[in-house]
Amino acid sequence: MTVLTGCGSGVELIQEGMGQGVVQYRYQSFQNPLLVPLRAEALAEIDRMCYGAYRIVREGKTRVRERIVEGVGGSEIVTEQWWGIRFQCTSTGEPP
Repeated sequence: MTVLTGCGSGVELIQEGMGQGVVQYRYQSFQNPLLVPLRAEALAEIDRMCYGAYRIVREGKTRVRERIVEGVGGSEIVTEQWWGIRFQCTSTGEPP
């Protein structure tokens, strides 16, 4: 298993073997995870890894993390939620 992460982008690609893996992205509790802008980045990561030919096997909530952020006005609890897309490449070819 190989984990490839975007530097602070909120998208993580976890390669689980040849031509398959999971890409995860962050969203907020008030957002629909299927409509957030990071979904487009996640699908672009899959597209790059599979050279454009893939199928989505399964998707859903993968993890939730809460953390306390201290600021001048006090502290607040920030909740990070992650959505995952399990995919499998359908092409065995080389990049175009």
